Amino acid sequence: MLLVLCIMALTDKYNMAPDKGVLPLAIGGALTAIGLSYGLNCGYAINPARDFGPRAFTACVGYGVEVFT
Repeated sequence: MLLVLCIMALTDKYNMAPDKGVLPLAIGGALTAIGLSYGLNCGYAINPARDFGPRAFTACVGYGVEVFT
């Protein structure tokens, strides 16, 4: 949600949008900032497809459904 909010704010035509060449760097900076701030306790879980596999494996080896909460 935070990443989508940042992308929408950066690409809004009524907002002070950055130049076209700087936009990918700004989105990458937002992605890096979100990952660095939430990565320690959430495991950099920005992509749900990348996050589900380790959680499913951990649940199968005996940790139960607590890994999904």
